[in-house]
Amino acid sequence: MKRPVRSLTSVAAGAGLLLSSAAVVLASSHTATSAPPAEDCAKPYPVADLAPGDAVTGLTVARGTTPDGFTGEVLGVVEDGITAGLDMVMVDLTSADIDRVGSIWQGMSGSPVYAADGRLIGAVSYGLSWGPSQIAGVTPFEDMDEYLAAASPRKKVTLDRADATAVAEAAGVTRAQAARGFKQLSVPMAVSGIDPSRIGKVAKRDYLRSPLAGSSAGASIGAETIVAGGNLAASVAYGTVAYAGVGTATSVCGGKVVGFGHPLAYLGATTETLHPASAVYVQADPAGSAFKVANLGAPVGSIDNDRYTGISGRFGAAPGGTVLSSRTAFGSRSFDGRTTVTVPAYVGEVAWYHLATVNDRAVDGMTKGSALVTWSVKGKDGAGKAFDLKRTDRYLGSYDIASEGVGELPDLAWILSEMNGVKVDSITADSRIVTDARRLRVSAVQRKVKGTWRDVTGNLTVKAGSKLTLRAVLTGTGAPVYRTVTVTVPKQLKGKKAPLWVRGGNDHYGEGSWGSLAGMKTYVAKKVRNDAVVAILRNQGKAAPKQGVSSPTNNVVVGQKRLRVIVK
Repeated sequence: MKRPVRSLTSVAAGAGLLLSSAAVVLASSHTATSAPPAEDCAKPYPVADLAPGDAVTGLTVARGTTPDGFTGEVLGVVEDGITAGLDMVMVDLTSADIDRVGSIWQGMSGSPVYAADGRLIGAVSYGLSWGPSQIAGVTPFEDMDEYLAAASPRKKVTLDRADATAVAEAAGVTRAQAARGFKQLSVPMAVSGIDPSRIGKVAKRDYLRSPLAGSSAGASIGAETIVAGGNLAASVAYGTVAYAGVGTATSVCGGKVVGFGHPLAYLGATTETLHPASAVYVQADPAGSAFKVANLGAPVGSIDNDRYTGISGRFGAAPGGTVLSSRTAFGSRSFDGRTTVTVPAYVGEVAWYHLATVNDRAVDGMTKGSALVTWSVKGKDGAGKAFDLKRTDRYLGSYDIASEGVGELPDLAWILSEMNGVKVDSITADSRIVTDARRLRVSAVQRKVKGTWRDVTGNLTVKAGSKLTLRAVLTGTGAPVYRTVTVTVPKQLKGKKAPLWVRGGNDHYGEGSWGSLAGMKTYVAKKVRNDAVVAILRNQGKAAPKQGVSSPTNNVVVGQKRLRVIVK
């Protein structure tokens, strides 16, 4: 007769122990060709039939790609421990590697846990909130195929006195530590190529999520390594920059894999990419859970569900996405990069990482300077009509040109990817970086009088309908630099006065709005380059201001002069 399961109803858990806390990098940007993985087609073990003390076994990877076994016993079941209607099984686990680091680890999420008869209880997904522990929370496999979409707020509920004592005795911790219960951990997706410590210093972007940093080596592995207990990885981008998380496969069957036991990014129906991975090492962490360092392999399929109880995917072709291609030249050095982003919500963020990474590889050091960037964004609007936005501009880097020279392209890409119906197919960029970080400043404005350029010191008198040509005097790089600008004086201004600004492009706001594709097109087409000069004559009434733009210089131009124009 089965012993009744002791209900630990006062414990609650959020999304679980997840991923490698060191980043991963792709060895190849092409879909891997390899033997299909071995299928286990596990049958679920009913959670209702579990009892405290039941023996369990499991599989996970600590090094390489081959799963190793672990053993343990059931402590109890937390009713509604994951979310409403979704219980969590508590188990105490042991193995050579678990004992070595004194804990289950990040990257172990999804590791299958089996009952004595071989049926699958579920996936390791949760850990005690206070720090290293061999006590794991398991997501029931009988619920993992359901992929419950209902969200649950992150929460932590303490154990009552009796339950805390029972867990403390099993885990070898104090009752106070056990009483802290399980809590939802953040999802430490990792990005390769860029040092996240630099992001906060130089890039203030709402869409940058500050992921973890990563290693720099790829792994030549195939789909055959994705088996129950083997490594499983999913990415939102791969290539020069990989933005991914590594966990463990729970079960493989019918050309499909399920794993993690909790979400990667909780995207629901998704277009993430499926990868194999190779574990390098499991690192102990005395202040928290141990973590697995792993390398990504080439794509072997697609992840179609990223749900509360885990992720699932199919082996085969990788999903399509936005292709980022860029090249940076710095003196005799250059670097080319290519990244594919398969989840549109990450296009802007990955574009920033990709461009900064390619710049980094060419510059190979932190230095001030300027970057001349030519880019193109191609895609389709809501009606399927193709568009191609193109622009060239110069950006200044007073601290770190590799990251500061990325410019506004990621911002634009992010806004486009958020527009309803708009699809971004490709982004290309060519950057020329130099160490000249000097600025030109508008220090005077001149007008030609009897064949000689003279400084304008008072009001300008012009004729309605005429063309007014001025010359900006730019200083800051040695000898003065001159640029002419011509503005048409509207006839309707006859007999009136109007303000006129001669301004550096870096200090000039563009026309158009980023709120629509049409507005974006206007902005890109009319935005004054940062290294040029613009003259703006304000009209009275509703007419748009008249402006003239100079040819570009070799430096970013700042500052402005305001003049008053009298129209006859």
